[in-house]
This record gives sequence, structure tokens and C-alpha cells, in this order.
Amino acid sequence: TVSGVKSAEDAFARSEGLESLRCILQGQGQQISDEHCHAAGIIAAEMLEAATEALSRSMYHHERGDLFRSVEALEALSNAIRLECASRQRESEVHALPPLN
Repeated sequence: TVSGVKSAEDAFARSEGLESLRCILQGQGQQISDEHCHAAGIIAAEMLEAATEALSRSMYHHERGDLFRSVEALEALSNAIRLECASRQRESEVHALPPLN
């Protein structure tokens, strides 16, 4: 299964997540919203889960190298997105604090 969604709304949200992921990969992550950053993280996590499962099931040595590199790249991408989302969350919390008297 590549992608299974329950509604057109879910499909649209997934396409926005994929577009956000593309922006992040191209170094344009600052141009996406917090919501889209989170959506990209979900998609990257799903991709990582699928790649990890494929690696664990692979019986052919020649496939394992490529799969291992994919898992490593997706782990790095997931971590980068998670850090970006956390950073955005901290920034929004700082801006939401009342001024100190």
C-alpha cells in the first residue's frame, strides 16, 4: 500500500503534506506553515516506518545497502522536521507570553 485515505479531504491533506516535505527537502521549510511542517513530519515518519519494515524483510544482500541508506536518510529527515516543529513551537510560546513588568 502506497497511501490509503478515507476521504477526499484526507487525500488533499496528504498531498499538502507531500508538498511541504518537498519544500523542506529543497531548503524552503521557512515558507510553510506550522501545520504543514507537522504534516510533513507525519509523512516522513510513515516513509521511515515503511523503509524500516522493508529492510527487516529483505532477504537479498544487494537490496539491504540501498534500504539501509534510505532508512538513514529518512531518520535524518524525520529528526530535522521534528526539530523544526519543536523550534516553531518554542517560538510561538515565547511570543505568546505576556511582557515582563
